[in-house]
Amino acid sequence: MVERLSAEPQLLETLQVYLELRQHRKAVACKLNVHPNTLDNRLQRIETVLGGRFDNVSWLAMLDAALRLRRHGT
Repeated sequence: MVERLSAEPQLLETLQVYLELRQHRKAVACKLNVHPNTLDNRLQRIETVLGGRFDNVSWLAMLDAALRLRRHGT
């Protein structure tokens, strides 16, 4: 699922930090050292590429699980 973001590494990093910091946009923008508008654009792009919505809790859970599996090489 998240492999679709491999071509755009900044999106993959954004998604990882977004989930790691529990969707706190201000903290995510700060950690990534980007403007909040840039973060919003990246999050919209992630939704478009992956075909989901961040307001969907089950989709967020799937993303989190997919990233964990990817980190552990499974």
